[in-house]
This record gives sequence, structure tokens and C-alpha cells, in this order.
Amino acid sequence: MKYLFFFLLSNLLGVPIIFSQNSKRVTFIDTINVTNDKEILLKIRNSLIEKGVPDDVIEGYISNFFNGANPFLQTQERVAYVYQDSTIIHLNYIPNKNFETFQMSMRKLVYRGGVLYKYTESGVGEMITYESDSSHIFTPTNNSKRIYGYECDEFLSLDSIYRVWINKGLSPNINPGIVLKNISGAVLGFEAKKGNAITKSTLYKIEEAGERF
Repeated sequence: MKYLFFFLLSNLLGVPIIFSQNSKRVTFIDTINVTNDKEILLKIRNSLIEKGVPDDVIEGYISNFFNGANPFLQTQERVAYVYQDSTIIHLNYIPNKNFETFQMSMRKLVYRGGVLYKYTESGVGEMITYESDSSHIFTPTNNSKRIYGYECDEFLSLDSIYRVWINKGLSPNINPGIVLKNISGAVLGFEAKKGNAITKSTLYKIEEAGERF
């Protein structure tokens, strides 16, 4: 049944996904940091009020996550199953402090041929719309850093939203979900700045995963 689902999914997407290939399990750890902003605080407070959360709980929650050195810091495990022709990416938010009450559900993505798709267990998949080409066209910064023992070149998107670290010796299917339109290589880390939110992701483990998805 599981393989029938993915066969139907690949037909729906128009993207053949081969699951009999050996795969690698590549794990990234993300940190998501939102700075203290009055508009964000107001939206969160109003949302919790609508849910019927008591005032003292709301204030305690906001105090916990928006004060201190790392306001609203959350972690996320990002696991990529890397195949010869595609990559399946799991995003799993890890509870932090009292955040388990508001834990988000796991999401899954498919990356193939430089295109990113999303899907649900119902088998409905669609291509993820790009913010703009300038978010996915990169220029070198002439900086580099070592990640998991691999030397990586640093690139910055034209709109300065994304910063990525690329190793050109590894499979380009090692990708945590970043669309690259003009460069090729394995993405071993990235940083994304959108509004008041900053996401940083770094590879920390590569394992053989066999043939099972």
C-alpha cells in the first residue's frame, strides 16, 4: 500500500520517484529565532485569547519566549532521504520549554530536478511557488566554512534572503529544501532571513538508509 501511494503520488506530480534505490539519511538541525516585535506579540496574544487560553498563561508564555538572549527560539529536525533521482524531506518541530502545547505537525517535501514539491498523506502534491527568482539565484561571497568535515563555499541570493553553503563534491540531491536556479552542489547548510524570523540549518549527520523510505 505504501508503494502504491508513492506510485500514485509520482504520477500526480509528473515526477517519477524511485524507491528501490539505496538511500542516505541526512539530518539537519534548524534553529528558528523570532525577534521581539510588538505586532507579532499582539497577533500571538489575540490568537491565544481566541483559543480561550487564560490571561496568566498567555503572559507566562510570551514572557518565556520573547525575553532573554534568544527570544522565541525553536528547534527543528530536518531529515532528508537522498535517492539517486530525488530527495524526500521531513520537517519535524521539536518542542522547546512549554512549546509542546503549540507543537506543529510534521511536514514532508519532495525535491527533484531543482524543483520543490509538498504533499500530504492523502497523496495531494503540488509544486511550491517561488517567492521570486531573486531568492533562488545566488552569487559567491568568496567566503567558505567546513561543515561535517566538508569544505563549503558560501553563496548569497540576489535578494539577500538566503545564504547557503555548498559542497560541489557531494550529490546535489543532498538538499534541505532550498531551490538553486543557477548553481549546483550539495547544500550542507543555509540561513534564511524573512521579516523578524531567522532560520539557520546545518547538517550534522549522514547515514546509510538502505532501500526503505
